[in-house]
Amino acid sequence: MALDWIPRDNTLKDHQIFTDDHFGTEPPCTMFEKKPLVNPNTGEKIEGLYTAWVTLNNPTQLGSYTTEMVKGVIAGMHKASMDRTIVATIFTGTGDRGFCTGGNTKEYAEYYTKRPKEYADYIDLFAGHIPAASRRDKLSLQCRPFQLPLKLEQNFLITEAPLHLKAYLVSFDLQVHYRGFSVPALIRAG
Repeated sequence: MALDWIPRDNTLKDHQIFTDDHFGTEPPCTMFEKKPLVNPNTGEKIEGLYTAWVTLNNPTQLGSYTTEMVKGVIAGMHKASMDRTIVATIFTGTGDRGFCTGGNTKEYAEYYTKRPKEYADYIDLFAGHIPAASRRDKLSLQCRPFQLPLKLEQNFLITEAPLHLKAYLVSFDLQVHYRGFSVPALIRAG
């Protein structure tokens, strides 16, 4: 080939721009978990394939997001998108009464009132989480635990990515099947 004389760097690059600073475990926070894909027929984990779980953890305030939680959603979606081993992202919340009611009114009242510049900065940050949560290079499922129990079968065909998925929301569990393999059932109400 005409370009064979050009030296090539075949080392994979790391495209992550966020650290884990925006994730936590104690509410209110955004949690990020990387879970192995599981073969539904044998129960064995599939080596090298994972799903990312980005979880709004603020159940006492109905999943409302604080400024730090918005940063966590952006960081989590980017982290999942840049990880070559993650095949799907599950965006969900904790608790049994709400997935996300929107912005945290307590934070608005205590911090953003009478600070228009700060609130404008927050809105700019918030506006950034929408494209982050709707990236099309990986399947992103939004799961609302308070809608359980339901029985639902839906096929997803994402034309921008080579994924053909079936999602099953049965009782209190979500099963996502990808080319014959399934995501562990991790969403539970309560």
